[in-house]
Amino acid sequence: MKTTFLTVLLSLTVLGIANANCTLTTDCGTRNYQENSISASTDGQLIIVRNGQGSIIDSFECSGSSISTSCSSGGDGGGGDINICDHLPDFLKPIFGC
Repeated sequence: MKTTFLTVLLSLTVLGIANANCTLTTDCGTRNYQENSISASTDGQLIIVRNGQGSIIDSFECSGSSISTSCSSGGDGGGGDINICDHLPDFLKPIFGC
């Protein structure tokens, strides 16, 4: 029973992650990322994009200063970020890095 539960939970997590989509808009254009969440910062003219875990997923030069990010899940018409950690019992959170 435990194996079935974890398999279903993992399948739902993968589906949620696969449908996640984030958009970064700058003065230099728009870029899309298949992530649950992103953040962007500038270091001079270098824009650094990080995923929800803080890992750098992209960096590029842009002379403009306008940065905007938005994320939505693709499967439900844009219901916002999916965070599996909000739906897990406490004893499962370490397995998923929560």
